[in-house]
Amino acid sequence: DTSRERLTCRFESVVLSARVPRLQQVLIDHRNTLRNTHFEVLEKSGRSTDPSGIEQLMAVEDGVVIGALADSVEDVVKVTRTALSEVIDQLAPVAAV
Repeated sequence: DTSRERLTCRFESVVLSARVPRLQQVLIDHRNTLRNTHFEVLEKSGRSTDPSGIEQLMAVEDGVVIGALADSVEDVVKVTRTALSEVIDQLAPVAAV
């Protein structure tokens, strides 16, 4: 679910975990799941990357989403998809055959 409400809640929980240590493990587990999902999608798309590439990709994704939410962008997913398509070739190039 990538609704604006869901994305807002996700990033509110990120900030809240800095103040509420009990939430940190939940956030760590969630980010690990996201890392694995990113890796699987890239692999199935015929792209290769390493853990640092995935971290950079996720950082770009997080920044774009937060910026779009702050700017009240209507279609956050579209803006994020556009931004990622511009950097994905550098961070996860098509795998050599």
